[in-house]
Amino acid sequence: MGVQIGEAITLTLIGMGVVFSSLVVLYLVMVLIARLVGRAAKPAEAAVEPKAAKAPQAPHAPHAQGIDPEVVAAISAAVRAGCGPGARPRTIRIVDKIESSRPAVWALAGRQTQMTTRPGSGR
Repeated sequence: MGVQIGEAITLTLIGMGVVFSSLVVLYLVMVLIARLVGRAAKPAEAAVEPKAAKAPQAPHAPHAQGIDPEVVAAISAAVRAGCGPGARPRTIRIVDKIESSRPAVWALAGRQTQMTTRPGSGR
């Protein structure tokens, strides 16, 4: 029995060694690719000149849909900052307040299930 346990431990150590060495190799490949992509992206970023800052303007009137254009600009800037300098949002769709205030059907079904299965609800 001692020989079988010794072989099992050896096999376990060899298997774990193979797995961890594979993970290290994959990590090194990903770091190498990230550095290569980073070097390729830097010249393109350097070619873009920063836009001149505009003078502050008077507050805008709310948009016809009720969202201030400055709010849309701030959200767009946050999305661009979060996605990286090369990200360019294609469109921004404004959702009606009526459409967004209606709960989803699955949410209503979940609430119905919770209300009917709670203790003291009559079931």
